[in-house]
Amino acid sequence: MIASAKLLVKHHFLDQNQTDELKGVAILTVIFSHIGFFIFDNQDFLKPMSWISGAGVNLFLFVSGYGLTLSAIARPMNIINFYRKRLLRLFIPLWITITTFFLLDKFMLQREYTQEYLVNSYLGFFPSADLFKDLNSPLWYFTVILFFYLIFPLATWGILRYAAPFIIAAISKHILTLRLEIKEDVLNLYHLHYLAFPLGMSLALLKPTLPAFNILKNPLTRLAILVPSLVALNYYAVNAGVGTTLYKEHIYALLNMVLLILIVWALPYRFRLLSLFGKFSFELYLIHWPIITRYTDFYATMPAVVATVLYLVLLLGLSYLLQRLVRLIPT
Repeated sequence: MIASAKLLVKHHFLDQNQTDELKGVAILTVIFSHIGFFIFDNQDFLKPMSWISGAGVNLFLFVSGYGLTLSAIARPMNIINFYRKRLLRLFIPLWITITTFFLLDKFMLQREYTQEYLVNSYLGFFPSADLFKDLNSPLWYFTVILFFYLIFPLATWGILRYAAPFIIAAISKHILTLRLEIKEDVLNLYHLHYLAFPLGMSLALLKPTLPAFNILKNPLTRLAILVPSLVALNYYAVNAGVGTTLYKEHIYALLNMVLLILIVWALPYRFRLLSLFGKFSFELYLIHWPIITRYTDFYATMPAVVATVLYLVLLLGLSYLLQRLVRLIPT
């Protein structure tokens, strides 16, 4: 059963199941934040998950940097193969999704977009994130992950691998000092999240040096990690520095990301439903906002909890179809 939980006999540090769960948590924070703050009237609805979307975005980037680095260590590939394999995984779902939404907007809503906007979208460049004017405002994140994928094989070439997190962090920080043709709110999001990817890389490089013994086999040790992390997350989810300074938001988003990682790691169970959301997290990210805001209106006709559950079921189904369609395309 997808809603079941499995008791762990032995804990491993950030294995595939845990990273899938982290991606599941991340996409739920993003979806719930969009619902709780921009669609539903009561901002306490879906709290505290809806309040930590910044940590959710960081989780996506952290897990991406972590997974890419582990893969590069275990199965090195040349730069051309890396770009062919990884970029197609990003762009094919994106192209299918935005083509569908462009057509739906044109024929159902009579919305038109400029040629420049169309070209930028198919190139993966999304310099604005207007919730209701852009095709799909969360796609600002696609430009970020595309940037990291483009520089990753260059920064990890040969002996540079061990300094790659610092190289990528330095390049990212330098680019953010340039005068970019990007809206200020999107640029602030770049500042807020640029460290998560290299932090994930750093942990992957350090993983072989971490203690091999299973420190969570002792229930008291697990509780000593889990309980304070849950308490701290409950506090910092609400007191996350939003509306203060960008620096404070940055620190608290990273802190909440770390707390989420500790919680998922220390939990004595693995949750299949979270893993399911994690496996479809990229597709859910690509489709959820236009579906909820432009083509359906469940919240206008039914209780909020029921509408939210129906949206999650609908989005999971559509994400499954998108993933199956992508797999039919030879790469």
